[in-house]
Amino acid sequence: MILDLRGMSALADFFLFSTAESTRQFRAISESIRRTCKSHKVKVGNIEGKESGRWLLVDLFDVIVHVFDPESRIYYDLELLWGDAPRLDWNGIETPEIPQTPAREERVYRTLSLPE
Repeated sequence: MILDLRGMSALADFFLFSTAESTRQFRAISESIRRTCKSHKVKVGNIEGKESGRWLLVDLFDVIVHVFDPESRIYYDLELLWGDAPRLDWNGIETPEIPQTPAREERVYRTLSLPE
């Protein structure tokens, strides 16, 4: 999933979200991003978390890539945090909505509720 944050955040123009199923997949994704950026002469900032296998963050300055394991992606739910950001079409395929789960619905409620 890609979120368009232009005009919404000073952090980056775009967030890219993906899910990896294993530490090996995290390392492969990290290495692939590094190699692709190098071959296209794109500057890479920090790469954090590739050994943890839970949340990989690749800072490409205008683009921040987040790769999560399935549980961490649901837990942190950054797509909800940036829910007002437009979702971009990826290779002509509509970006699907993330299915509602009881845990996600609970976080939505907590996020939208004001303290008494």
